[in-house]
Amino acid sequence: MKKITIVIIAIMLNLGINAQGIDADTLLVFSKYTPEGVMLKIAPQRAQTWLLGAENGYEIRRTEIGNEDIQLLTETPLKPYNKDEFKKMANGDSVYSFQKNAVFDNITKNKSEMSVSQRIMFVDRLQNDYGFYFLLASRIREISISSGLEFIDKTAKKDRTYIYSIKIKDDKNSSHAGNSIITTTEQGVALPELVAIEGDSSVQFRWMQGDNNPIFCYYIEKSVDNKIFEKVNKSPIYNSTEKISDSTGVKKQAIITYNDKLDANYKPYYYRIIGIDLWSSEIISKDIVKVMGRDLTAPPVPNMIKVSTDKKNKSITYKWEYNSPSDFAGYKFYVSDKYKGEYKSLNDSLSSPTTNSYTIDSAGEGEAYYLRIIAFDTVGNYSVSNPKPGMLADIYPPTTPKGFKASIDTNGILKLVWNKNPESDIRGYKVFGGNTKLSRKIAPTGYIITDTFFVDTIWVNTLSKHKYFTMVAVDRNYNISKSTSVIKVNLPDRISPSAGIINNVSIEEEHIRINWTPSASDDIAKQVILRHNHKQNEWETISDVSNTDTTFLDIIPEQGRYEYSIMAIDSSGNKGELSYAYPLVIKAKASDITITDFKVKKKNGQSILTWNSKGEKPKFYLIYRKSRNNDLSIIASIKDTKFTDKSTKKDNTYTYYIIPQDENGVLYSPSKTKKVGF
Repeated sequence: MKKITIVIIAIMLNLGINAQGIDADTLLVFSKYTPEGVMLKIAPQRAQTWLLGAENGYEIRRTEIGNEDIQLLTETPLKPYNKDEFKKMANGDSVYSFQKNAVFDNITKNKSEMSVSQRIMFVDRLQNDYGFYFLLASRIREISISSGLEFIDKTAKKDRTYIYSIKIKDDKNSSHAGNSIITTTEQGVALPELVAIEGDSSVQFRWMQGDNNPIFCYYIEKSVDNKIFEKVNKSPIYNSTEKISDSTGVKKQAIITYNDKLDANYKPYYYRIIGIDLWSSEIISKDIVKVMGRDLTAPPVPNMIKVSTDKKNKSITYKWEYNSPSDFAGYKFYVSDKYKGEYKSLNDSLSSPTTNSYTIDSAGEGEAYYLRIIAFDTVGNYSVSNPKPGMLADIYPPTTPKGFKASIDTNGILKLVWNKNPESDIRGYKVFGGNTKLSRKIAPTGYIITDTFFVDTIWVNTLSKHKYFTMVAVDRNYNISKSTSVIKVNLPDRISPSAGIINNVSIEEEHIRINWTPSASDDIAKQVILRHNHKQNEWETISDVSNTDTTFLDIIPEQGRYEYSIMAIDSSGNKGELSYAYPLVIKAKASDITITDFKVKKKNGQSILTWNSKGEKPKFYLIYRKSRNNDLSIIASIKDTKFTDKSTKKDNTYTYYIIPQDENGVLYSPSKTKKVGF
C-alpha cells in the first residue's frame, strides 16, 4: 500500500494542474473553474500531514490579482464529516466504512502511549491507509467532499484571476500550506487523441498524456452500432508517471496503451475515450475511432514430399501435401540455381488453391533447380517453404579437350595451354604429369583448373630427360572426359656427366699409352684427355676423343713428374668432373725401374700380391687399389716385393697396380693392373 501512496502522489505531481509547492510537507492544491464556481482539491503529500489536516481542519483564503485584499473563505475550518455523519454514510457500505475507520481511528489513536516500534508500525499503516484513501477520494467525489479535501468557491466571478492559499489551522509549521492560481474562464478539456493499431481479432489503442492535463484516469468505451457505448475496462487506466525524451532531449509524457479483443475480423467496431478528472467528472471524447480486426495469420507452409525427374522429357516435378485453410487463395513458385541464390518468379498470377504439384520443363542435365513455394491467403498473408532441390542426373562425360600444348623453358617454367570445351556445364580441367609415358599420372595442381592454361615450375636438376603430360575435362557433376594424347616435353639438361676412370698409363718405346673406362652417362658427346705438369702446375688439354674411345697414345714429354686425367662432356655441353689423376714420372731412361712378374692371388679371403723389379732397386713400392665401392687410392708403401691385403670383403672386385718410388720421391712406370674377385 505504501507503493500506492507514492504512485498517487507522483501522478498528481505529474499532472501539474495549478498546483504549487514541492516540499514533502507542502499541500498540493488543484483547481478548476465551472459554472458552479472554483473547485479546489487539497492533496497532502504525506500521511502525517493528511492526519493533521483532518484533526485541525483547513483555512482557505483568496486574493484577487490587482486587489491586495485577502478574503477568508472558511468561517469554520474545512474538516471531514463527524463520526455520526460518516456512520450514516457508511450504512453497511465497505468503502465508506473504510473511510470512517481510516479517518477517525487514526485521529483518536493515542500516540503518546505508543512505544517506538509501535509508532513505526503506526506511521507505516497510516501511509498505506492514506494511499488507498486518496485513490478513493479521487474516484468518488462524495468521499473527497466528506473527507474535507474539496471546497467550492461559489463567490468567484467570471473572467477574474485568483490566488488561493490553504493552510492547516493553528499549525505553526509554515510548510503545511499550499497555493493555486486560476483564471475563471470556462475552457473545454482536450482529451488525448486515440490512435488504433488493428491486429488479428484485436486492437491496441495508444494515447499520450500531455502536460497540464487535468485528467486523472481513463476509460475506453466500445460500440457495435456507433450509438450505444459500453466500458471495456473495469478498472480505470491511470496516467503514466514515466517521462520520455524526444529527439531534442525534451521530457514528455510516455505513451499509454490498452489492448482489446475483437469477436471477429473485418467487422467494424467503434471506440471513444473517457477522461476522469480529480473531481470525478467524466469528460467524454467527441472523436469516434472506427476499427476492424485484420487477419494477420499466414497460411501454413506447404510440406514438400517428393521430387521426380523425367530424363526423356527433361522435366522435374515437385509434389506436396497441403491442408489448405478456408481462406486459402493459391501458390506462387520461385526457382534458383543456388540454395541462397537469387530466386526468379515462375508464375505471375496465383495458381489454383487445389494445386499440389509443379513441373519444370526443359531442365538442363546436371543443373540444380531449387524450388520455393509461397502460399497466399485471400488477404495477402503468405508463408514460404524451404528450397527443395531437384536435378536431372548427368551421366555423360564432356568431350576430350582439344589444342593441348606444353613447353618447358631453360628455367624449368612449365606452360600448358588448351582450348575451352564447348559444354555449358564444364566445371574445369585437371592436368596430369609424369616422368615416363606409362607411369602413374600425378596431378601437379591438386585442384580443378577453371582457366584454359596452367603455369608451374618443374625441377630440372634430374637425370630424367623428358616429362609427359595429359589432361581431362570435368563437368558440374564431376563426370570426367577421356584423356588427351600424351605430350612429351624435353627437359633442359643441367646434370653434368659422371667421370671416367683411367685404368693404366704406361711408358712404351715411342709413346705413352693411356687406357681408361669412359663415363657411364649415356649422353656423352666427347672426352677430353688432360695432362698435368708439376713444373708448370697446370692442366693441359692433349686431345679430344670420341665418346667411345678407351685408349690414347701420347708423345713422351720431357723428363719430370706428370699426371693424366680424362673429362666427359655431354650433348648439352655440361662438363663432368676430372677423373682420378693417374701419376707418371718421366726419367732420362724410362726403363731404369720396371715391375715384372706381377701376380695377385686370393687366399683365405685375402689378396696376396707378389712381383719383381728390374733396374735400380727402388726405396718403396706404392700399392694402389680400386674396388667396386671405392675410388682408386694408395693402400700401402712397402720395401718388400710381397703384400697381403687383409681388408678385402665378400661380393666385391679389386683392381691393383704398383708404382716404384726412388729415394728422391720420383715415381716410375706403374705395373700392369690385376683384378681379383671375392
